[in-house]
Amino acid sequence: MSEKVPIALMIFNRPDLTKRIMDQLAKARPPLLYVIADGPRNNEELLLCTQTRELALNPTWPCKVIPFIREKNVF
Repeated sequence: MSEKVPIALMIFNRPDLTKRIMDQLAKARPPLLYVIADGPRNNEELLLCTQTRELALNPTWPCKVIPFIREKNVF
């Protein structure tokens, strides 16, 4: 990739899918990653949202991460 562009990643409660996406992003190594996450709708989703955020907020390549994280569900 000749140009380094920032990426905006919108996440919610799918750690499996987020892991796959982060693995692909690691190949492109974007220098800037915006992580946008809504909060869980209920206590059952809390663990899934937490796992998903952990993956997205800790890339395996050097980049600046700018989080936009909601603690409560707004959508």
